[in-house]
Amino acid sequence: MLAEGVEFARKKKLDKAQPVFERALDHWQVHAQARLYLRILEDIERKQIKKKVGVEIFKALHEDSKGKPDKGLKKLDKLRKKNASYFPLYLVQADILANLERPDEAEAALAEAVALAPDSALPFLYYGRYQAKMRAPDQAVERFTQALELEPDLAIAHFERGFVLCVAKKYDQAIRDFEAAARAYPDWMKSSVVNEAYYGRGLYWLQKKSYRKAVAAFDRAIEVNPDYVYSYLNRGLAYKGLKSYSQALQDFDHCVAQDPSFREAYYQRAATNFDRGRYSKAVPDFVKVLELDPNDKRTRLKLGQTYYRLRKYNQAARQLNELLKQDPNYYWAYYWLGYAYKDAGKRNQATAAFRQFLALVPKKYYKQIAHAEVEIQKMKAARR
Repeated sequence: MLAEGVEFARKKKLDKAQPVFERALDHWQVHAQARLYLRILEDIERKQIKKKVGVEIFKALHEDSKGKPDKGLKKLDKLRKKNASYFPLYLVQADILANLERPDEAEAALAEAVALAPDSALPFLYYGRYQAKMRAPDQAVERFTQALELEPDLAIAHFERGFVLCVAKKYDQAIRDFEAAARAYPDWMKSSVVNEAYYGRGLYWLQKKSYRKAVAAFDRAIEVNPDYVYSYLNRGLAYKGLKSYSQALQDFDHCVAQDPSFREAYYQRAATNFDRGRYSKAVPDFVKVLELDPNDKRTRLKLGQTYYRLRKYNQAARQLNELLKQDPNYYWAYYWLGYAYKDAGKRNQATAAFRQFLALVPKKYYKQIAHAEVEIQKMKAARR
C-alpha cells in the first residue's frame, strides 16, 4: 500500500499519493510511515520545503524498496546538505539504516530528529518503534510516553506502547493503551496482539484462581478473535473453577467442534464429567485422547480411575498395567491398581500393588500412604 503512494510521489503525482497514504493510516502496522509521508506532503503544500526536495525523499524511499538502500541513503545525504534542519529526512534515513542493521547510525539519526523537533510527537514515535525493534522495551515505552505527552490522542503511540507492554506481559497497561487507540481506530482491536493481551490477562487471573476475572478477560479475547480456540478452552477452565460446569462443557464442546484433534479439550471435557460423577460420559473422551496420543500417562491414569468408579475393575487394571509398562515408577498407577485388584477380589495382587506404591511414593503424600497401609492390614487380617 505504501509503495503505491511512494511511486506516485516520486513521479510528482502528489495528489494521487495523498489518498493512498491516508488509506494506509487505517492499518496500524504502517500507520507511522504513512503519517510521516503525509507530513512531507503537507510541508510541500505549506512551502516548508521545496517540492523538489519532497520528491527526492520519495525517490530515496523508492530506491530502498527496490533493494538499493545505499543509493537511497546517498540521495538523503545529498538532501541534508541544504536541508539539515528538516527532521523528516532523518526519520526516513533512520528507517533505512535500521533495516540495514546499522544501529549506531540509525539511533544517531533518530536523536538528531528529536533534537530538531522536540515539540513534535513524530520523532519520539519513530524512536520508540526503533527501540521496540531493538528489544529495549523500557526505553521504547519512555519514547512512546513522550510522544503522548506532546499529542495525548495519538492513537498509534498508544497502540505501539500497548504492543511493547503486551510483550512484557504487562497486560492491564497494554489493554488500556489498546482501548485508547481503538477510540480513533476501532478496527485495530481486531489485531492478534490485542487478543494476546486479553488472553494473557485471562491466563494470569486463571493462575491466581480469580475465576470471574479470568472469564471476563477471556470473554473480551473471544470478542476480539472468536476463532482462537484456546480462549474457549481456558474460559472453560475458569468456569470449571467457578463450578459452572454447564458453561465449561459448552466451551469444551466448542473446542472439539472447531478442532477434532484438540486433545486438551477432550481431556478437560472428560475431567469435568469425571468431577461431576458422570463417569460413563467421561470414558469416550479419555479414550479419544489416548487414540490421539497413546503415550499420555495423565489420561491413561484418569481412564483407569474412571473404570474403577464404574466398578469395571478388570478394565481399570488393564489401563493401569498399560501405564506401568510405559512407566514402571508411576506410583499413582500402583495406588489405583491396588484398589482395582482389591475390589476385584484379587488380594495378593492388590497387596503387591499397594506395597509397590509405598516403596515409590514421596512421604508428603501421607494420607494416601496411610490409606494404602490400612488396606494392606485389612487384606492381611482377612486371610487369617
